[in-house]
Amino acid sequence: MNKLTLTILLLLFCNTVFADIFKKIEVKGNDRIDKKVIIEYSKLKVNINYAESDLNEAQKNIYKTGFFSDVTLSISNNILLIQVNENPMISFFYIEGENRRSVLEQFDEFVVLKENKFFDLAKAKQDLEIIKLFYRNTGYYAAKINLITSELEDNKINLVYRIEKGNKTKIKDIFFIGNKKIKSNKLRDVIKSTRHNWWKFLSITNINPEIIKRDTSILKDFYLNEGYFDVQITSYKVELIDDYYANIIFSIEAGKKYSFGELKVIDQKNLFDKNIVDSLQNNINKLSKKIYDESQISKFDRKANKLFTEQKLDFAFTRIEKVKDNDLININVYLLEDVKRFVKNINIYGNEITEEKVIRNQLEFVEGDSFSRRKLKNSINRIKSTGIFKDTKYKITDEENNLVSVDLSVEEQPTGSISAGAGYGSTGGLITGSLSEKNLFGTGIASNIEFSLTEDKITGFIDIINPDYKNSGNTLKNSIGIIDEDFSNVGYESSKVLAQTSYRYELFEDIYYQPGVLFDYDKIDVVDTSTNLTNRDGNYFTSGITQSISKDKRNSRLFPSSGYVYGINQTFAHLASDVPYLRNRIFSNSYAKFGDDYIGSLKLSFRHINTFDTNEDVKLSDRIFSSRKTLRGFESRGVGPKDGKIYVGGNYGAAASIQSTFPNPFPDSWNAKTLVFLDNGNVWGVDYSDNVDESNFIRTSAGIALEWWSPVGPISLTFSNAIRKASTDKTESFNFQIGGVF
Repeated sequence: MNKLTLTILLLLFCNTVFADIFKKIEVKGNDRIDKKVIIEYSKLKVNINYAESDLNEAQKNIYKTGFFSDVTLSISNNILLIQVNENPMISFFYIEGENRRSVLEQFDEFVVLKENKFFDLAKAKQDLEIIKLFYRNTGYYAAKINLITSELEDNKINLVYRIEKGNKTKIKDIFFIGNKKIKSNKLRDVIKSTRHNWWKFLSITNINPEIIKRDTSILKDFYLNEGYFDVQITSYKVELIDDYYANIIFSIEAGKKYSFGELKVIDQKNLFDKNIVDSLQNNINKLSKKIYDESQISKFDRKANKLFTEQKLDFAFTRIEKVKDNDLININVYLLEDVKRFVKNINIYGNEITEEKVIRNQLEFVEGDSFSRRKLKNSINRIKSTGIFKDTKYKITDEENNLVSVDLSVEEQPTGSISAGAGYGSTGGLITGSLSEKNLFGTGIASNIEFSLTEDKITGFIDIINPDYKNSGNTLKNSIGIIDEDFSNVGYESSKVLAQTSYRYELFEDIYYQPGVLFDYDKIDVVDTSTNLTNRDGNYFTSGITQSISKDKRNSRLFPSSGYVYGINQTFAHLASDVPYLRNRIFSNSYAKFGDDYIGSLKLSFRHINTFDTNEDVKLSDRIFSSRKTLRGFESRGVGPKDGKIYVGGNYGAAASIQSTFPNPFPDSWNAKTLVFLDNGNVWGVDYSDNVDESNFIRTSAGIALEWWSPVGPISLTFSNAIRKASTDKTESFNFQIGGVF
């Protein structure tokens, strides 16, 4: 026991041993750095008992300056000697292999070592990694950057970063491995990264770590909305193939699928009116026994917050608890009341391009308003939903008298995009393109320019969209465009210039109303003189009032698998119109999922157009025609009333389509989708003549379709059979298209 105690005391003594007391500090080896500055960095003073650990700390402090390659401290004859070896001074700094001024200006901001700086190998390597990261984030994932130094006289060096950026690294393929449960082709549809192919010459198909990182969040949200509560995107990696291509590999552990279990709204402290609690309970009960869907919980939370706002419950908020119970997720919604605080100051940082008012318009509070975590959460979500900012952070500082200051820091991101498309198929060639910007001149207003060119039709539109018109949260859209049509089977040519303004807002929950006005000028030239159309060419002006109302309960607008959407579109063209008319379109689309491979849909539509004057005919370009999209197995504009050899369209049109995806024998890596369909429809009614051949019965077709992202481009194949047809109809048993919009 005594030996153990003695050992411990010796160890303690060794750890607290003191260096000799020194009465003088000398510095040797310094050339450019003054002796007093070095002593100041060491933080040591004479006539003080320092431990060995203090001297070690002093040595580290001098090293941290980056001025020295070697530092030693020693004490002899009551003198502390600091021996240093200065790093060389950078005489010349150059970045070789990069000529873009904008990039060099960015390097100048974040590169630490430049002319007249002391060279530090550790800092040089840090700069090297930052430059590599820059090139990776801009698509040059295989870029090679070498650090080159050359020694000069007087302990000086030249520093050069030699860059071989090569070509932008393209995405060869995207793989999903692990217990992913969902097919890869569906997952590829969800993420932003996309595989490179020749037809995607204007698409972003480069390796970009920021986009890949965002894809992991997108994938996780997708799985959570599909019932996989335990999903983990365990990792992702970029696997370089060569200097041109790389693969992206996502590792996924989906876990098992859950359903909603017990759903409870809890007001433990009886803070809220019973009607509010009952209303929220009835609302969340709609999720009972359904597949777990994280987005539905978020949607319920938004409804609760909206109810609190309507009831002027400024400090009310929800805390949602999710509890696993075998294959169920129980949801407990706690209704709570926040601490009563008010906003003193709002400070916004990071918006170099975006006007501050664009951000402030998304906030649910201003200076002097009540403040709550609910309002803050809603405000942050609204800022993110604009799509203008890459990231949004906040800091809350408590002041006196229940006041808070809110600091918002935003990180802007590129908001412009360009896309194009080309293809060829049974219907001829296709060229499309678009140019869009979400934050025009930093105002938060979106603009979009798009065009489409086929053998029969040319369209071009410019849209200006204000998603938050006058801080209302509603959308104002202004459009101007041209439509030029020259279909070989309709007997006339039409050139139209049009302008339209509309205003969209939520009338009731999930019900949207969109009123508007339109103007168009249409020049019609009849080219087939063998019909009754010869006296119907001319120039026409139309002005009208438009409105649409729809209810949308789909789980996704891009790839719906459940829910429905229905509505009506109407145009009332009368004042100052050469041919006054009333046009209606009623539609309904429903979706249902029957297992992972079967997604069914039922689509119905009815169209109608008539003039107000029985002696007036609807102009030719406004008449209703059939389409390959709604009536497969028949040519576009190849069904309905016929004047001689010309299809003239009708005053009425109807379509009904039932279709479903189904498993196919192709490998998952092919990213192929197959479906079976049954289409019904017709066009009828001729107001300008009683001597036009028309068959007023429903046409029917059935078939299968294949959509395949092949190595030569996206391929669409449709095999169909016209089950019920008229002798005058033009049928089409096979249709294909290579290429398309990308």
